[in-house]
Amino acid sequence: MHPFPLPIYLFSVSGFLIFFIGFYSWRKVKTRESLILFFLATAQFSWAILNFLMLNSCGDNIMVEFWDRLVYIPVIFFAPLLYHFSIEFCKIRTKWQKILLYISYFLAFIFIILSRTDYFVKGVFNYKWGCHTIAQTVHHFWLLFTTIFIMLTFFNILKKIKDKSTPPLLKEQSFYVFLALFFYSLNISAAFPAYKIGIYPIGYLGLPLFTFILYPRLRYYRKESFSPSIGDRYFNCSNINFSFYSFNLS
Repeated sequence: MHPFPLPIYLFSVSGFLIFFIGFYSWRKVKTRESLILFFLATAQFSWAILNFLMLNSCGDNIMVEFWDRLVYIPVIFFAPLLYHFSIEFCKIRTKWQKILLYISYFLAFIFIILSRTDYFVKGVFNYKWGCHTIAQTVHHFWLLFTTIFIMLTFFNILKKIKDKSTPPLLKEQSFYVFLALFFYSLNISAAFPAYKIGIYPIGYLGLPLFTFILYPRLRYYRKESFSPSIGDRYFNCSNINFSFYSFNLS
């Protein structure tokens, strides 16, 4: 077993920070948006820890399959949660998007059930920087499902940015959401080993980048109105200071 590449360590450690930031954000501002982000942070934390346990089991194919099937439980919920967040953040009330949201969660539960079977993953691919279960037929449909709802999330946020009626502060927040999603899309490379493409796991850096761009900008988000606070707030975590703008309710 080779030593873990640096992105794996950063990804695993960031899981704890992600969970704490998500929980802290929800405690400070109890809105639907912050609750969805807390659920997303919980899923990301679970992914980081379970993924580390899977990689630590490389060489034992039985345990790799065991841990990777658990990894897929939180991962499958990423796309529906991000799409749900975009609907709440952008205040979308169109019926077809609401229906799609329900469909996304329904399909996520179906994929979780199927991920327990060999129709989803079967066997293990070992490569220079780790190991991964091998994608089967249902996995292809799940990847398509994830891509579609991530693209819909991009569409909603981009539409909000371009909307001339969007308040300047919300437009700025929307830009950072879009930027965070861009870095988040790097995580797609984590699925490459499932298709026997052994690449350096640089994509794992997309998760901490997504978190530290998105959560601080929305921590004081209020749906009723938007106004800058007096001065910046500082959040200290593990002796690392993150400075960011906060937002107060008028």
